[in-house]
Formats: sequence, C-alpha cells, structure tokens
Amino acid sequence: MFFNLVDSEDFKNIMRVNIANVVSYLIDTQSEFGLLVDMKAVDFTPPLPEELQLRDPSYFVLAGYTLQTAEIEDDVLIFEAGFGEENFGSTVEVPLGSVLQVSLDDKAVLINLSTPPVQKPKQVVEQKEDGVNQSMNAFASNPENAKFFNK
Repeated sequence: MFFNLVDSEDFKNIMRVNIANVVSYLIDTQSEFGLLVDMKAVDFTPPLPEELQLRDPSYFVLAGYTLQTAEIEDDVLIFEAGFGEENFGSTVEVPLGSVLQVSLDDKAVLINLSTPPVQKPKQVVEQKEDGVNQSMNAFASNPENAKFFNK
C-alpha cells in the first residue's frame, strides 16, 4: 500500500503543491533555508565545470543573493548560485518533485515521501566524494559563505 501511494501521480502532485507552498512562503519572507535535492533532473546554466560536479543527492542553502534570485516557475525552483573557490556562477533549475527535503535552521520542515519524477538522461560524471560532502565542500570553498559556519 505504501509504495502504491508514494508512486501515484495524485500523491506526487500533492507533494509538489506542498513543496511549492512551503518554498514560496520561505522565499516571500526571505527566510534562509536548505534543500536536499535529487540531482537527476537538476539543470545548471551554464553547466558546472567537471571539477564542480555535484553528487546525488546534494544540499543547497538558499541565502543572501541566492535567496534573492529564487523564484518558482512552472513547478521548477530557479535560483542563481556560485560554486567553488572561483564562485562559478550558474542558474540552477530544480523541478519541485526533485526536492527531497526542505529545512529551516537545520531542522526539516518538509519531507517529500513521493518517488522522484522520471528523470531525463544526463551525462554520467565520475564522482569521488559522497554527494553531501561534495556539495558542502563546494559551498564551503567560497569565502563569502564562511558566515554560515560555526567557528
């Protein structure tokens, strides 16, 4: 029964609406938040350089400029972010169904229990670190993000 529920289109739609509502509220109130994301359907424009490729899943923190640029269009969360020491700029497009968790102050405020949407094929990139560490390392390598870490 559980797997039938989480894989049903009706339940996926309910989860997408919930994600849209929570993320829209956080954007509207300019509340810094984090997203754990299934990376299979995420797009970067321009694409990230090979050395900055992120693993699946990855964690994004929307704060500062990134939060200011965040918006939802057609069930896709779009925001601009900088990656790596060089702060490589890219526009990130996250389908709402690919959001696994929304967190606020390091506490989950929404968990998406539905199965991820069917993913489009992506170029396979060899990964050397686990996704959370690689995403965190990319974020932490930007000196402007030091304010988000306890010293």
